[in-house]
Amino acid sequence: MNTDIRRAIFFTIMTSDDYMDAFEKLLKLNLKGKQEREIIKVILQCCCNEKIYNEFYSLLTEKFCSFNFNFKFTLQYQLWDRFKIIKDMKLYQLVNLSKFLSHLIGSSVISLSVLKIIDFTNISDITSILFFRLVFVELFTSFDQETVVELFSRLINTVDLAELSNSLLIFISKGMKQLSTICNHDKKKIKKVKHTSHQVKLILRQAPLLYSQMHPS
Repeated sequence: MNTDIRRAIFFTIMTSDDYMDAFEKLLKLNLKGKQEREIIKVILQCCCNEKIYNEFYSLLTEKFCSFNFNFKFTLQYQLWDRFKIIKDMKLYQLVNLSKFLSHLIGSSVISLSVLKIIDFTNISDITSILFFRLVFVELFTSFDQETVVELFSRLINTVDLAELSNSLLIFISKGMKQLSTICNHDKKKIKKVKHTSHQVKLILRQAPLLYSQMHPS
């Protein structure tokens, strides 16, 4: 927290009773423009640096994004910056960020399009593969199948995201295997991930067909 604004935001968050209290107190700081963007930056940094994931940060981010659409833009760019340094993150930071991201996607605060900068067909480093496996395991187990199906259905109906749909199909087909360790050997959890993955793959396979229907030769 190397600026007065960031320190003020950090202090406000740390001394709040709950996420609504934090939201109201942060609004009272009357930050404008670039200063206001620091709120999401600090929230994300705090979330990643907790030793154990705290849903407080996801709920607080969700509240700000519903309050003002501009916070969604800031969130998107902050997440993209985080994606670039995944290889340098510690395990607990990966877990926290994966839970934070899956919460926001599953709650429709942001869409799967936030993943469009990732080439899932060309991920080679183990840390990045682990991170995105964590994201999808969390998404598939924390939200009901109907919600997840709807999220991916929206994705394939967006022509500009056809490449993302195709690369996600490959990643989920190949990367969501050997789930015992990542699911803590929870058989029910493993079964749910496998079943939801199957449903998601069925949806993603429709993307090329829908694209050809939208753009007939």
